[in-house]
Amino acid sequence: MGLLYAKNDIIIFLDEDVVIPKDFLANHLSRHGFFKCIIVGLRHGINFRNFKNKIVKSPDYTQDFRYKKFIPSEWKSTYKEVPQDNFNKICYPLIESNYFKKFGYGRIFGVWELPFMFLTSNASVSRHEIIKIGGFDMRFKGWGMEDVHLAAKLIANGLYLIPNLNTTVYHLLKKVSKKREKKELKNTRKTSIFIIK
Repeated sequence: MGLLYAKNDIIIFLDEDVVIPKDFLANHLSRHGFFKCIIVGLRHGINFRNFKNKIVKSPDYTQDFRYKKFIPSEWKSTYKEVPQDNFNKICYPLIESNYFKKFGYGRIFGVWELPFMFLTSNASVSRHEIIKIGGFDMRFKGWGMEDVHLAAKLIANGLYLIPNLNTTVYHLLKKVSKKREKKELKNTRKTSIFIIK
């Protein structure tokens, strides 16, 4: 809904539980204007209690799942279309895809295709491009996948997805139970499959 009220050319998406570095806006905005693109920043997850007591330096992009993530065997039942040898090992999506350049044409790194590299917790894109594709699909209910769907539409419309390591943010984490995390993942996958098909 906020997109309808935005007046400037570039939309920057942020979650309410992130802390941005001092040159964050300049680093996002300076990447736009050369060609049609989506800029994605990474996240450094940190426990909220630890963050309050810490001297804040620069967030570390290597803490983001798009840099490094162990893909457990338990995920096989959720990601049935993913090759079996992608599980039970560490994946480096950012490096293995040469900073997202090797994504596309159905290529998967870990369990992810290119649109999954876009999260609205830290990203920027032209307002004009978002309006042109109709914005977010309002059929998504609850948490998750509306940003992936938006990214898929933007990419299909000719935008490049470009990581910007200088816009890494701190993501303040609260403990979430494994049971809740698994339930949300399952519900999210069901919703996305229904809408994308």
